[in-house]
Amino acid sequence: MLLYQIFPSEIIEIIWNYIPISIKVWVSKIYYEKYHYSIIYPKLKLNYNSYMRWVIRNHYTYLMKINVNEHYSLWSSKLVNIKYKNKTYPTYISYVKTLSLENNSNKIYSLIKNYEKENEKNNKTNKSLKSNKKIKYKKNQWSN
Repeated sequence: MLLYQIFPSEIIEIIWNYIPISIKVWVSKIYYEKYHYSIIYPKLKLNYNSYMRWVIRNHYTYLMKINVNEHYSLWSSKLVNIKYKNKTYPTYISYVKTLSLENNSNKIYSLIKNYEKENEKNNKTNKSLKSNKKIKYKKNQWSN
């Protein structure tokens, strides 16, 4: 028997008010969308790249959709080179797309491509300057 069937709704509401937000964020999509930015992202500040690789590797499309919606403008316009596996990516979005292809996460790749198409339709004049740059590959090997 479940607790919400035993207790009346008034008691459940009182108990619910005492549950911290850090627990409520994992209960449903509504609470996740409402509180994830204040609860989850501060913990991920140092390990954000690892978190994104984890999302892509496990094919978590919903989490990726939320991240793309919130961070796409930052990912596409940031002029910092990202280095991963001897490659230098001009933007973070190109890095994420490559990771999704490497991990066979086609839904995430198509999600990003669709978001890019929608964004290009909305902002025809504000194209990113570095979107056409190629991924640079460095081959530095030691030989004896």
